Formats: sequence, structure tokens, C-alpha cells
Amino acid sequence: MSNTVHDRFFSIQELVDNVTDQLDPEDVACLARTNRRLNQQCTPTLYRSIDVVFSRGNGGKKNLFQSISSLQTLARNIRHVRRLKFRVSELAYYYNCVLTLEEMNSLSSESGSTLSSTAAAPARQAWLPPLDIRTCQFIAMPRMTCLTHLTVYPVTSETPYAVLSVNDPQATLARVCWMISFNPGLTHLLVNGLFIVDIPTERLLGNALARLDKLEKLQLWLFCPDHRLQPGPRLLFKCRPSIKSITFYIDEVDVLPSAGSGDDHEEDERGGDLMATTPTPEPLVNLEELIVKASEEWASTPNIHSIFAHCPNLKKLKTPYIRRPRVSDAIGQYVGETCPKIESLIYDARQLEQYDSVPFRIMDTLPAQQVTHLEYKGFFLNIIDPGPDVAFQRHSTTLRSIRISNNSPLFWIKMSTILKDCVNLESLFILGQNRQGHYINLDDAIEHPWGCTRLTSLTLSISSCELPIDQNLPPYYFRQTPIRLTEAETLHFAQLEMLYLQIGKLIEVKHLNLSMVRHNLVDNDFHLVSDPTLWFPAMLSLGNTWTGRPGYLRHLSGLSKLETLCGSFRADSEEAMSTVDYPEVVWIDQHWPDLELVDLFAGEEDVTAPFKWFLDKREREGRRGDLALGRYQYDY
Repeated sequence: MSNTVHDRFFSIQELVDNVTDQLDPEDVACLARTNRRLNQQCTPTLYRSIDVVFSRGNGGKKNLFQSISSLQTLARNIRHVRRLKFRVSELAYYYNCVLTLEEMNSLSSESGSTLSSTAAAPARQAWLPPLDIRTCQFIAMPRMTCLTHLTVYPVTSETPYAVLSVNDPQATLARVCWMISFNPGLTHLLVNGLFIVDIPTERLLGNALARLDKLEKLQLWLFCPDHRLQPGPRLLFKCRPSIKSITFYIDEVDVLPSAGSGDDHEEDERGGDLMATTPTPEPLVNLEELIVKASEEWASTPNIHSIFAHCPNLKKLKTPYIRRPRVSDAIGQYVGETCPKIESLIYDARQLEQYDSVPFRIMDTLPAQQVTHLEYKGFFLNIIDPGPDVAFQRHSTTLRSIRISNNSPLFWIKMSTILKDCVNLESLFILGQNRQGHYINLDDAIEHPWGCTRLTSLTLSISSCELPIDQNLPPYYFRQTPIRLTEAETLHFAQLEMLYLQIGKLIEVKHLNLSMVRHNLVDNDFHLVSDPTLWFPAMLSLGNTWTGRPGYLRHLSGLSKLETLCGSFRADSEEAMSTVDYPEVVWIDQHWPDLELVDLFAGEEDVTAPFKWFLDKREREGRRGDLALGRYQYDY
């Protein structure tokens, strides 16, 4: 590049900014060392986005706070910072550095000079903690006033620049509000680990949020020692209409961390000038995503009406259950009518310990063929409610993902409507394992031809797949050839073949997790238990017409995109050891070329000779293969 072209290019700061935005910090640093002019132009871009996280050892991230020279350089370029990630410890240290500068400026102004080119900062508000006792060196630094992204994480380890008040929850909340107060241009705010101990601290945070006219994304993880506070709704009402996404995680705690050196103030003093700027609540017309993880107090009936009337354009909703199940239908209808644009619905009713119709009533009230994602965490026990079937049919062409889970004892649910009508479904999750979750019955699975042939991920638990037991006969795979099946076995294999044919038509599936559940015969109980040693009868066997041994592996030849297979496929079970050999493994290698993970063995030492051949062949061809996956957990 000629000097003329070089000069013309780098004389346009916008072009320089665009180029440096596309480069890694290491490349920008190299460019800045080229000459003095590029150093002046490029160095500030290194400070646009900084992640200050302390870590020990040479393998850890470099930390701007670990040396005096880096802190001084940061102070000179602090006006360029736009994206900042802090931990509470770094925030506390930075706060003291700013107070140090302002204290020095205050003392200097009395003698007629200032140490900073910026105007003298206003007096410290009453709700702010004082300067900490100097347990480490504080480097005078100005305020960051141009942030667009701010992330604050909780303390996780000690740092060489720790201050005494770092463990004071009220001081931490005050510092967060302090950072927010002089960064009105924030568009993204994520704060993890704030303690809301009383109404004044909640009001302080709420009024800080009320100043952010440009905020688009808010994520708060709050801890509340008093469950009666219910800060979520009031903080939501403090947000400005610019907000597009709100996430609240509200946990109740019994013990409050010990306070540090922060001041204790009377209730009417805490908040200072922030408390005088509370705007009139306006509807959050741009809010499209509301995610809440909280106790049931969040979703009391009065809150529901006020919250959703305030958020008319929601598209994604994740909420805990409604407190009053007797009015579930009415509340579900109200939410659906008030927020008619909901497309993604996640509803957590696990703590309710009974069936909750709210999410299905919401779906039934929304415009037809609109919902694309449903996740229901709760019960389906002893219900005669047609609501789920009606809801699934109402959105059968738009649903892309359905996930139904629970951490309660295994319960049967009827889901033939999903398998038959949801023709564009891409992900289905109905899992029962470790005595928990949901399952469908084999009869339901084969009741209708499956319409959901576009599935790419299927997790399904099915009952009644095990063969009927005849006490007078050994298992079919141990009988003398030619094998003669009983009438009951012949009928059951016919049903299983229908299931395998349905699965074989899922030509887009990449992740397949099929598990069997069966009656617990040991304690003669009627509840169901999942058994990791179960094996879908003859599913992964090619069969043998000469010996009469059934096998249906060829029905699965359409699964050419399969990458993961797990569930009730233990190759060290009696049936698998007798029916799966080299021909089956060669078939799998040829017809499932993308297969990477198969949960067949508890450990590598259990892998049989045919599958060792499979692994060696994949390794020689440079393809990935792993069959000993007892150590993996699947959640597709």
C-alpha cells in the first residue's frame, strides 16, 4: 500500500474503527506498534471491550487490574470503554479508585488546581458506601461514562486487590446502581448475585433501572432473604419502553452474607437523588422476551394481571406456575388474550405437584398456528382434561419443539396427537428415567402413522415394549433352532415392528434417545421404573430367516443422518450378546456413516470384539466414534 493510499485510509477514523472491530486484540496490538500514528488510532480500540476477571497461573486470563502500569493505561483510555465485564471484587476496587481520584480532585480544587481534566464529581450520595480502608494500593481512575454493555458477576475467589466491603451485599448493590447512574446509554445489563434485603434496596435498584432509556436487554439474578418482598414485578414496572428482553432469577435465601464496612442508613435516606426520578410506568411495547425463575409468590393472581397487561407484545414467555390452580383456566385465558403474540412458552409447575392447565389454556386462547416452542415441566397425573390435545392440534403446523419433563415419579401421558398431527416438529422430548418423568404407551405410539417426520431430535420413553414372559420357556434367543415364537410373542413383535417402521421414517433425525420403562416386578408394585439394562427386542438385530430369529435393524436404514443413539441399547445385555454380531456392526457402519456417539457399553473395558472393530475402522478413516458412553449424560 502506497503512503498516499495508506494516509488516506487511516485518516478516516470510521474505517479504522471498522477494521479493528474485525481483528483480534493481539492483531490490533501488533498494528498499534507499527508507528506512532497507528498507535494513537488503534490503542483505544483495545479498550472498547474489556473483561476484568482475576485468575491465577500462567494459563489464566490477563487482568488489567494486576499491575499498576496496566491500571494507569486503562485510566488514560477509560473514555473508550463500551463493553465491560466485572466481578464484584473488581467493581469494589474500581469504585475505590474512582473515589480516590475524586477525593484528590476535591483536595486539589481547594488549592486552585485539579488532577483530572474532567469536571469535579458531585458529592458522594448518602446511599453510597465510603472509601474503604486501604488494604491495597488504589490507582486514581475516572468514571466510565460511555458503557453500552455492563456485566457484573459474583465473587468467586480471593484477589490481590480485594477491599474490605467486597462481601457487603448492600454496598455491592449500591455500587451497581452507582455504575448505572452515570451510564444512561446502557443497552445490555447483566448482574448476577444482588441481595434485595428490604424495600429501600429494591427501590434503589428500581430507580436506577428507570434511568436507562436505551436499555434493551436486562438480566438480574437476585437473592431475597424475605420471600414477601416480591421484587420482580416492581422492577419490571421500572423498566423503560425500550426494553426488549427481561430475565429475572429470584432465589430465596435464609442467611444474609456478613456485611463489610458499608454505612447503615435510615430507610428514607437510602436512594438519594435516584429516588426522585421515578417515571410514570409505561407499557413495555417492545418487550418480546420475559424469563422468570422465582418462587410461586412471583405469580400470584394480582401480579399476573398487572404484569401481562404491561407487556402486550411478548413472544417468548418463561414463568413459574400460577399460585391458585382453581382459577388456572381463567388466568391462562387472560394471558393468551392480553399477550396474543406469544410464540415460545416455557411453564414450570413442578412444585405444584398436580396437573396445571395454564400453558395449554394459553395456547388454546392464542391465534391458531402460532406457537413454535412449548416446554412444560409438571404433572399429567389422573387428568381428564382434553386441553393438551386441543392445544397441540391448534398449533400443529407451527410447533417446532415440544419438551415435557418432570422430577416426580413416572407418569403415563397420551401423546399420540403430537406424533400424528405436529407435522413440522423438529424436536420432541418426553423422557422417563431414574423413576422420574413421563412416558407413553406402545399402543399410543403405534395408534396412528407418525406425521412428525421432520424430527431431528427425538427423546422418548415408551412402556410395554418388553416381551411377554413365559415361565415354561427360555428367552427366544436361547431356544433351539429353528426358533418357534409363542402366539403372544408373535403378536408383540408385530407391534414392535410397527414402532420400528415409524422410527425408520424419521430420515432427518440426528439425535435419538429411546428408553424403555416397565413394571417393577421385584416389589410387586404398579408404578413403573426405568431399567438401564433393557434392550428394545430385536431392534438392532438383522435377524435370521434360517433360524427363525426376528430382527428389524433394516427398518432403520432411513436414519442415514443419525449422529447420536442412546437409551435402552445396552450391548452387554443377554439379548444383545446373543443377537448382535459382526453383520449388525458392519450394517451400522455402512448405513449410519455420521454416527459418533452410541450408548452401548458401561465402559471401554466392556466393548465387544465387533464394536472394537467398528472403533478401529472409524479411527483409521479419521471418523469419530465412541461406544462406551456410560459416563455421558444426555439431554436432547
